[in-house]
Amino acid sequence: LIGLAVKSQTKAIFATLAILVCWCVVPVVCLFIWDEILGMRLSQDNVLAQLAFAQSPAMLIAVVETGEFREAMSTIVICSLIEYTAITITLREICLSAAAAMLGRPETLQLVSGQRRIRRERAK
Repeated sequence: LIGLAVKSQTKAIFATLAILVCWCVVPVVCLFIWDEILGMRLSQDNVLAQLAFAQSPAMLIAVVETGEFREAMSTIVICSLIEYTAITITLREICLSAAAAMLGRPETLQLVSGQRRIRRERAK
């Protein structure tokens, strides 16, 4: 999607990397803020902590590899898989529906201009 929206390949790569890094880092930072500033301890029984862990792909790997949150590991993995599947399907649909217009294909421009003409005629 970013590759379709941004004209330069280098800018698209850096924008994608920035999004991925933020996606991995922001949930971890939020968990540390939650733990340190608010004084709420992250425990295995805390459902909000489990869902927060599921938001970061990096935390998902860490949880599975270290064995922490053993009882909640299945919840974290299932929530992550559902979330990533939904994101994948959504991005796929956006890319497929907007690809022709974002690529500037002539048939799309004619279709859009034809639809505008039809709307103007209906408005009269």
